[in-house]
Amino acid sequence: AADSLVESFAGGGVKNFFTSGDLLIFDDGFEKNSRINIYNLNEQKIVDEIHSREGCGLVYIPKL
Repeated sequence: AADSLVESFAGGGVKNFFTSGDLLIFDDGFEKNSRINIYNLNEQKIVDEIHSREGCGLVYIPKL
């Protein structure tokens, strides 16, 4: 259970995150390989990802 969350949340760099209900929203990756992940705590898996050509994160969300 907790192992799947740790695996999804692992990796280099500082992670920005917040929770909303049963969701954990966090950013991951660097520059153009960055993304925002939406992790469902009940299902214990990433249910969606947000990608942008310019890169994205919770501190910097480009205009789409």
